Amino acid sequence: MSMIRLDNSKLLSMAGATMLLLIALSPVSAPKAQGLAADFSSGSVIIGEDADACDNSKEGGMRYNSASGLHQFCNGLGWAGFVANPPSVLLGIIPSSNFTMDVIGPGNPAYGATETFTVKNFGTTTSSNLTVDLTESADQFDIMSDACTGVALAEGQTCDITIRPKSTANALFSGTLTIPQNNIPMAPLKGVAQGFGCAPGVTGGGGVYAACGAAYNLVAVPGGCTDSATPTCAGGTDSTFKVWGSSGLLRDKTYDSLNGPQNNVNLMAYVAQEGSGAHLAAEFCRNMAYGGFSDWYLPSDSELLVLYGARSAIGGWASGFSYWSSTQIDSTYAYTRDPSGASVSAAKGSSYRVRCVRRETQALPAAQYDLKPDNVFFTPAMTTTGNRVSSNLATISGVSADISVAIANDTSGGARIKINGGAEVTSGTAGYGDTIQVVMTAPGSAGNANTVDVALGENTARWKVGVPNETGTRRVFVSESSSGGIGGANSGDARCQSEAAAAGLGGTWQAMISELNSATNQAALRMDFNWDTIVNMNGQTVATSWGDLWDGSIANPVNYDENGVLVSTTTAVYTGTSTTGVPATSSRDCSNWLSTVSTTTGTTGLLTGTNGSWIANTGTACNNSARLYCFEQVPGPGDTTPDPFSYNPMTAQAAASTVDVTAASVVISGINAAAGVSVSGSGNPEYRINAGSWTSTSGTLNNGDTLTIRADAPASNGARNKVTITAGTYTTYWYVGAGDTGLTRRIFVRSAVDWYGSNNITTMDGRCAATAAAAGLGSNWAALASENVPDGYAVNKMNANWGTLKNLNGDIVANSWEDLWDGSLGFGVGYDENYQPISAYIRTATLANGRHSGNDCLGWTTTSSTYWSTTGASGSASSFWIAGASVVNCYVSGNAYCVESGSNADDELPNAFYFHPMTAQGAPSTADVVSSTVNIDGIGVPVSVNVSGSGNPEYRINSGAWTSAGGTISRGDTLTVRADAPATANQRNKVTVTVGTYTTYWYVGAGNTGNTKRIFVTATTYNGNRAGLGGADSTCSSLANAAGLGTGWVALMSDSGADGYAINRAPLNWGTLTNMNGDVVAASWADLWDGSVSAPINRSQTNTIVNNFVWTATGGNGRLIGTQTCLDWTTSSNSNSYATRLGSSGSSGSWVDSSQSSTCDIVRSLYCIEQ
Repeated sequence: MSMIRLDNSKLLSMAGATMLLLIALSPVSAPKAQGLAADFSSGSVIIGEDADACDNSKEGGMRYNSASGLHQFCNGLGWAGFVANPPSVLLGIIPSSNFTMDVIGPGNPAYGATETFTVKNFGTTTSSNLTVDLTESADQFDIMSDACTGVALAEGQTCDITIRPKSTANALFSGTLTIPQNNIPMAPLKGVAQGFGCAPGVTGGGGVYAACGAAYNLVAVPGGCTDSATPTCAGGTDSTFKVWGSSGLLRDKTYDSLNGPQNNVNLMAYVAQEGSGAHLAAEFCRNMAYGGFSDWYLPSDSELLVLYGARSAIGGWASGFSYWSSTQIDSTYAYTRDPSGASVSAAKGSSYRVRCVRRETQALPAAQYDLKPDNVFFTPAMTTTGNRVSSNLATISGVSADISVAIANDTSGGARIKINGGAEVTSGTAGYGDTIQVVMTAPGSAGNANTVDVALGENTARWKVGVPNETGTRRVFVSESSSGGIGGANSGDARCQSEAAAAGLGGTWQAMISELNSATNQAALRMDFNWDTIVNMNGQTVATSWGDLWDGSIANPVNYDENGVLVSTTTAVYTGTSTTGVPATSSRDCSNWLSTVSTTTGTTGLLTGTNGSWIANTGTACNNSARLYCFEQVPGPGDTTPDPFSYNPMTAQAAASTVDVTAASVVISGINAAAGVSVSGSGNPEYRINAGSWTSTSGTLNNGDTLTIRADAPASNGARNKVTITAGTYTTYWYVGAGDTGLTRRIFVRSAVDWYGSNNITTMDGRCAATAAAAGLGSNWAALASENVPDGYAVNKMNANWGTLKNLNGDIVANSWEDLWDGSLGFGVGYDENYQPISAYIRTATLANGRHSGNDCLGWTTTSSTYWSTTGASGSASSFWIAGASVVNCYVSGNAYCVESGSNADDELPNAFYFHPMTAQGAPSTADVVSSTVNIDGIGVPVSVNVSGSGNPEYRINSGAWTSAGGTISRGDTLTVRADAPATANQRNKVTVTVGTYTTYWYVGAGNTGNTKRIFVTATTYNGNRAGLGGADSTCSSLANAAGLGTGWVALMSDSGADGYAINRAPLNWGTLTNMNGDVVAASWADLWDGSVSAPINRSQTNTIVNNFVWTATGGNGRLIGTQTCLDWTTSSNSNSYATRLGSSGSSGSWVDSSQSSTCDIVRSLYCIEQ
């Protein structure tokens, strides 16, 4: 309400000014006076407060009463309402208010002093019969006597009403005495009830008592409060849900299970720094104003138990629901009370019921500010001497007030900090969200490091800048397993040292482990950095520098123990460390590696992992067993185990002889003492160190020496000599073969999906042989895969007596044994024993160089899903053919590659060959057209040869006679075909050529070289499922017809059948091919298939420019490239097994083959050519 004061004599006498006064009394933007205590000068107008009593000192004051909706004035006795006409009846209540109608308990109810109110008619006309209204306050006031009800007051007459306050509990209460007749005078009433005893369920303290005590009474808001800062609490069941706050935020000052007020004010200090939203349950209570109080808070865990015990008395408790407390457990969890009243941890981001409380007579405490920020970590940096480098940015969080930041313990003498990217300083102040960066100069000599501590409030972070002396090799092994309570990081070091000593490893060893709350016990800070290679205890390289170790992946898993034994059980490793070498902030460190209970957790790595999982895979309860990584800090004396090395097998590519074959040289690394060296085996092996003399006598070599081997090739083709090389404690093998480069071997994908992890390679060799024999391929076959012994590597196991390796489509996979292991193939293997295309993941356990990959279902002994094997992709011609396509767990079955291991006399499949389509260039005729000549290779026996089809086809072998009769052809023969051209233009004859088990096609056309044909690329893109080539053709015709180009169009793409090759589908009846802009794409049919086009095919059927990838599955020669065609254009799978080659419409050189492949779910364009 607002109040205006006018001179009262003028107010009462100016009947004609009533409307003016009503206008003046309308709400206006006037300055608000503090009540009517100010002096009034005659005629002045001010605004006052509705709480003021009307008496002689306030006579003439005005207000707008929002409760009644009336404008009122003070007549010296009470507030009276204005009417549209000058009042003839003007009632007033004396006194006009009473705000001290207090009640002192106890009592049920207790009563306060009575107060008499006089109603007087100040008007000139008798009032109507009066009534008295106190109904809205009937539970707080009694009318003791009423001389006004039913009375009509004449001018100047009065009547009295006596009222007494009452209460049953401590409370603030109010009411209004109203005469609802004539000008409706009102008198506001207020009082305070106090002195009542406390008991659960009794109203008091702004709510309802939950517990009573000597120090304070615990008051809860009534049940059923609405979700509002000024709630309505109707007494129903609690329905307000809130989340406790954001997960991951550790609040160091909110662990108190007893002191809810302290928890809350501390939480609100965080809110003041971070902004609203991080602690919604506490914010809801602290922002609440109810019952005349604003000191409500979220109860602590113990206080919440009190509420639960008094739930029947206080009412409104939501049965079956949990309630939040203000007591934190850690960064992720806080305590709730569940429906049984038990204290239960719950994720902070979960929603639970909220019931707010306050402590009667006890003020909220001052905040205890959190000056210890969440841990920040500066990742150690390696650099060059004297270089000044900057750390990563660290962001301050977890504080509830600004903190001091300062440099300390600076070994460089010049370290500085930058706050929010500002100037370099030695100290400053930072708050929540500010960034800190450290700048420091590296040492002046290699092998050393500078360190600095950064004091961050009550926390400390350390940074190290080193200049590594990258020489020498360090080792790492996995320890025995135990719970997470290892006694701290230092005790972990002791365990590693003990196990290393027992294995005779010497040197100094340390656990690769971190403690979250330690500035120094961090894996990356703890470990030495002066090495160039770290290896596992099988000699496999793990990392080639300190930075390589902490870049998120390692080269080989750390899965060997101190004795070099492969570890196959308890594969979790306690680390407490992230992939960058600093402490992990989730799952963490079994509370500094002291806890063995299930309620604490520790971050673990996976000892079989090579990605970031090797160090930070998951978390486990600290009562579970896990291992430790043990790192060699200082090498032991006499380390004579070099880093692993190997020699590629070699074949004497000539008639078998005893000439020397020399291996490539290797550089010896990873030893710190002289190591013995020897060679033995067949072929009179010798070695030399550096550029020294060749010898077969044992000797010694040192770290950094080169070692070269030579041996004689075997005296007979197909044989091989095995050389054993021992350097220190490491042994490897080299194979020297003698082979016939004219021989062809075959390889296929075994169609049966039955290779489980427990099937060893010998078993799979037998299955390959049986499968091949059943398919009529002979029985000399073996599985192409590796096991973890040098003799078992695929590259060593495979027969090298061949010059060509082909798939069962006749495509050349490799042109030599060395070519097979160079990282790519000519064609993917891609066909099964029945000559059918197949897409599958193949178990190999093999790298692209033919050696063991490290993942082999623990030596092909287990079907556990915990273990994996490396697989290849049957359709790939990249290194993925053998390695890297995927890793498949050992429980899942897989396929196998089967490779011909010796001569199979029944090999009737020649290497693939083709005849280019040809056109009679001129008027159509039946003149003979002669194909190019091909060489027949890859067969083990003479095979049949036949030609058939239209155009009276014939063939000849070598320079023999032309014939159409079936015949026999041998390896090394040449084959030429001829046929008549069609007698009608735009036609072509199809000739089928069969040699042994291989069939291909040759097309002879008759055409007009003066014709021009068109080709376009679709602007619309499609996935790989085109319902076959026919569906793609229909798409082309529909698009062309819609653009007014007619319907005679086909898609220029290939499928797996020779008839489906793009070169065989393309029209021959033209001399010029243009795009839709008229640019010449090709000047002849042969020009189209020479590997490039004159102008890009980047115009759509409507001549808009389209630069897209295009489905083709076609090489520059017009034939199928690879083995994938989206299952002959019938699948939209996203599997890499079906990835199909693409052309590029914006390119002239890669128009049909961009060397890019796509999974079949991705949408691409089509090429459409005019028939």
